[in-house]
Amino acid sequence: MAWSGRAWTSRPLDQLNILDMKFEPQMSGVNEQSRVDEIRRQRLLDATNIIPWEADAQTWLFTYIGHQVETLLGYPAEQWYEKDFWVSHLHPADRDFAIKFCETSSKTLTDFEFEYRMIAADGRTVWLNDVVNVATENGTPQVLRGFLKDITELKQAEVALQESRALLDSYIATAPVGMAIFDLEFRYINVNETLADINGISIENHIHKRPRDILPGPLGLAVEKRFRGILRTGQPIIHEEITGETLSQPGATRHWLHSFFPILGAKKKPKGIGITVIETTKIKEAEEQLRQSQKMEALGTLSGGIAHDFNNILYPIFIYADLLLEKFDADSQEYTDLKEITSAAQRAKDLVSQVLMFSRRSQGVKHVCDLVPVIKEAMKLMRAALPANITIEEKIPDGIVPVFCDSTQMYQVVVNICTNAGQAILDIGKITITLDSSEVAGIVCFNGTKIHGDYCRLTVTDSGVGMDDETQAKIFDPFFTTREVGQGTGLGLSTVFGIVQDHAGGIKVSSEAEKGSIFEVFLPLAEGPVEKLPESRGDVQDYTGTENILFVDDEKSIRNLGHDCLERFGYIVTTVSDGQQAMEIFAANPDHFNLVVTDQTMPNMTGEKLATALLKLRPDIPIIICTGHSPTITPESSKALRISAFLQKPLAPTQLMRVVREVLDQAKNSL
Repeated sequence: MAWSGRAWTSRPLDQLNILDMKFEPQMSGVNEQSRVDEIRRQRLLDATNIIPWEADAQTWLFTYIGHQVETLLGYPAEQWYEKDFWVSHLHPADRDFAIKFCETSSKTLTDFEFEYRMIAADGRTVWLNDVVNVATENGTPQVLRGFLKDITELKQAEVALQESRALLDSYIATAPVGMAIFDLEFRYINVNETLADINGISIENHIHKRPRDILPGPLGLAVEKRFRGILRTGQPIIHEEITGETLSQPGATRHWLHSFFPILGAKKKPKGIGITVIETTKIKEAEEQLRQSQKMEALGTLSGGIAHDFNNILYPIFIYADLLLEKFDADSQEYTDLKEITSAAQRAKDLVSQVLMFSRRSQGVKHVCDLVPVIKEAMKLMRAALPANITIEEKIPDGIVPVFCDSTQMYQVVVNICTNAGQAILDIGKITITLDSSEVAGIVCFNGTKIHGDYCRLTVTDSGVGMDDETQAKIFDPFFTTREVGQGTGLGLSTVFGIVQDHAGGIKVSSEAEKGSIFEVFLPLAEGPVEKLPESRGDVQDYTGTENILFVDDEKSIRNLGHDCLERFGYIVTTVSDGQQAMEIFAANPDHFNLVVTDQTMPNMTGEKLATALLKLRPDIPIIICTGHSPTITPESSKALRISAFLQKPLAPTQLMRVVREVLDQAKNSL
């Protein structure tokens, strides 16, 4: 506001000396009372921080300003009568606004009020509230009168409050915890982004709606029930676990920690309801994974403890049933019954193997091998095992597909996936097995990881019943099965997943209910020479011999069958029950024996320690370790100990005889 132009009074009112004034006699009483009133008004103004002022409405030149202005802004009152003083001391950010506002308001001939900032003599910024009265004559503004009030502290408090509110709003908006405020009729009146994301619905679509409108029936009603409870009791509910679904993810079970609390107004009466929501779905999943891991650890411990004894039980069944098969014709009932016995024993052996493998108590021996013959060999088994109503189609290349793997485990991967595919086909159907290789980039596998590079891909496609999304999410979970009780262990695909992960590969699954499934197994292609699979010697007579063999096992039944089996193939067998006795017999005549076959887990002395001691006595003695299970020795570590072969019980007689013959021949050839 630029007060400029002529002065319309000679001196400011506060500079007038009442004693100098002359009054007419007939008016002395009235004037005296006016003088007293004026003094009272002046004293009242002096006692406040309100500063009166007066100016010419035409020239906008100050004609009066209260002396308090000097205390407020630090400028002498006389300076306010100078041209453009007010304008030049307005805050630069408010100058244009204040001038325009005054000009516009004065022309309307109406009183007005506004706020602006001025710069004090010491550089301070002072906020002022200006209340202006416009005095007119014949429709023309003549005099402007007003009061200035210092509102700096109020403005500072407002700014602090705005900053505090902005900070609180920002905290609520960006908090990693879901937050919302409800009115007493349970309608959303404020929601933060985190809660909107949890519910999968925009913030705008929450406002004025109730939980039952946002959350699926049971969950929304459960939340409103909590609201009624805290309004009734006045007590908050802290960290209550609630499980349910959201409209954005129907069918997916999610978990939250909810806190409910009343928002109190005057006299501590409820004005609303506040909630905080922390999603714990991932935490629950992690807890479940931990429990599953602990379960697997317990399973590994249990399986490790019983596997040796269990395989020792199976070993005689395998051996004696296999030996008895030689006594009966293939078309006899006895032969058929014995085949059923060996088949059942094989299933038991496979189950132990899967448990050990999944619990990572059993590690395979990896080498660069051609995957083609492994798959073809597995398909021979599947053609015999699957019912005739299922057609198998192979699309296997003629060339070599080199993969660094355990060929036995790869065989198990193919068999398990194909078995699962066969179980999914309830009527006439088809399974297609395809093997190809190419460079892949960014393929997302089942576990969410991406694979890049040169990979071979084994694809198993079936025309079975397919799977919905919920089933697909669980197929690799241990012990999960859709089959009836007693019809499956739920370890087949779990084992596949563990093997593929151990081979730095990945699995993709595509399926749709009633439209079949596609399993894609990706394995890194390997470089280097391919190790050929051992060839069969053909005739069991090739396994015979006359050498002296020391057979060591603490199980009497194992010793007996080892003795009978080896003798039937012509060998001279000495059996002993523990490592210490074997040491004494061997030390008495080290050159007498051509081979030592020993169990690993025995009292007093393990097979590993026995082998080390025997090799000290005679470094060229061939040694075969044959064990039901041992966590302390593996095929790799046995090679480092110069052990000739490592066998896993139970095994067929022909397998034992083949390895015995190969080890003996290898020892002869090395002489």
